[in-house]
Amino acid sequence: MRRLICRFALFLAPLAGLVLVLAACGGDEGTKSTASPGSTVAPTVAASAQPSQPAACKPPSGTAPEVTVKQYPKAPDMTIDTTKKYTAIVKTVRGDFTIELWPDLAPKHVNSFVFLARDHYFDGVTFHRVVPGFVAQAGDPTGSGSGGPGYTLPAEFTNEPYIRGVVGMARSSDPNSAG
Repeated sequence: MRRLICRFALFLAPLAGLVLVLAACGGDEGTKSTASPGSTVAPTVAASAQPSQPAACKPPSGTAPEVTVKQYPKAPDMTIDTTKKYTAIVKTVRGDFTIELWPDLAPKHVNSFVFLARDHYFDGVTFHRVVPGFVAQAGDPTGSGSGGPGYTLPAEFTNEPYIRGVVGMARSSDPNSAG
């Protein structure tokens, strides 16, 4: 597994969903995720790319669970403890990696991510946009890049730089549009 640091700031992107700034394998192969309810560790999130050089990408193995598109009437109530450490183990058909979540920098975004992962929102979701060496975007069960959970979050900007391995939330031109 490779450790990725997640500095949940908002990333300027026209698409909603999870943004992984990394070199990624291409392809639409599905993913697999599992959850660990009752833990302070966020459960697994689905994705279909692995942070490695494109030439080193493993071939897909196994199949991903079926995607279920879910919508929620409002953002989840705050349930995380911002003084605790949260991680997500992303299981993909090309390998797994770990994301370290930083609730002290973006508590509402981390809370939303943990809520959605625990509710299996990301199960079977593939990366809908992969630009090797630049960005991999996932998190939209519709696969279009314009879907979302039905609610948006207020911006939680940070001065942390977007460098290889950083994860953030995509949004539209409206600062308060990430879901």
